[in-house]
Amino acid sequence: MFISPSQKTQYFLVTSLVLISARASVLFANKVFLISLLVISMYLYTKYKKGPIRIRYILIYYFFWLSAVLFKFNTSILSPDQFITYSGFYTVILASYFIIMTVDDFFNKLVKVIYILSLISLPLYVLQLLIPNILFDINNILYKISPSFFSIGGDSYSNSIVFTIYKRHILRNCGFSWEPGAFGFLLTLSLLIYLTIKKDKKIDKTIVVLVIAIITTLSTTAYIGLMISMIYYYFNLNNTKKNIIYFIVYVPAFIIIINQPFVYDKIENTYDIETNDLQVTRMRNFSSSQGEMYTPSRFASLIIDYRDFVKDPILGRGLNKETRFSSESENVNFANGLSNLLVKFGIIGFLLYFYFLSKSIKKLSIEYDKKYYFIILMGIIAIGFSEPLLESPLLFSIQYYFFKKR
Repeated sequence: MFISPSQKTQYFLVTSLVLISARASVLFANKVFLISLLVISMYLYTKYKKGPIRIRYILIYYFFWLSAVLFKFNTSILSPDQFITYSGFYTVILASYFIIMTVDDFFNKLVKVIYILSLISLPLYVLQLLIPNILFDINNILYKISPSFFSIGGDSYSNSIVFTIYKRHILRNCGFSWEPGAFGFLLTLSLLIYLTIKKDKKIDKTIVVLVIAIITTLSTTAYIGLMISMIYYYFNLNNTKKNIIYFIVYVPAFIIIINQPFVYDKIENTYDIETNDLQVTRMRNFSSSQGEMYTPSRFASLIIDYRDFVKDPILGRGLNKETRFSSESENVNFANGLSNLLVKFGIIGFLLYFYFLSKSIKKLSIEYDKKYYFIILMGIIAIGFSEPLLESPLLFSIQYYFFKKR
């Protein structure tokens, strides 16, 4: 029987994993912090858990995949950009693996961390709506004290690790993430996991807080994820009368929410405008002329990604801009998590990713005697369409859960 690290240490690992994935501040975006986390988690794994590294075959695959991509594009791994990118990628994989293998009751701790951070965000969100300048002033003071921990982006962006103010999204709750959509992704993921590991079927304070936080993001994708979470909850009730009641409530609620102007019109207008080739080209060229990155919508990202994907569909174009992006896409900041994953890793890597993820989700569902695990996978795919968090350390940790013995 293995001895485990202290609970505080385990919560530190999970919290760090969440904040790195959420890009909560410049501190957690720093590769030095990620490397430190790898060293700590590796030390704890070798001290308390031991055993072989079960993802060694995955690491071997990524080695040959990387070699093939670099060979195809005649690029050296020793070039600074390539070395930083791919060493960072391997660091993410290893740190994610050692954390999921070291932390006991990982998913309960994950939900608790996101629940607490969400709870903190709600009063700050109300303050943001009422008197946002106060939060800006506080964050400016914190930034002056420790610029390594906090972020300031002119007059429009301010971050204090637990809460982000983005004037572009002043009516939306960014929480501890860099923008509201990413916050909605993490909230929805947490809600789906909590509905899986929760032993009873009562609606408790954790569900209430997560749902309220999701609503405050005003994120279309998060709302779709919320609907999928409700469907998952409904299917796992195992009570005919309650099933009928919830079905009667959920279907109209889904229709009402989807048909709200800020949801339906946003989807329709975004699709019509941003999938127009001429519009995409104009916006990209304008951004390039201004020396800025062009951040397209999810649908426009899908179009640009498709152009890259068809050039190298099997192995993908790799992670670095020297190989990942076509010449016309160098000034693009991609927003579609699914198509971006497909272009980078190709069909083989894409299928392997979701194969491992589905195995882990299935394992978790079986452990907690829950059915319809495929609905959780559908939820992750839905919210992954709009955010690049599929490549985050948190998602890689979840992906490797099936390697862990209960």
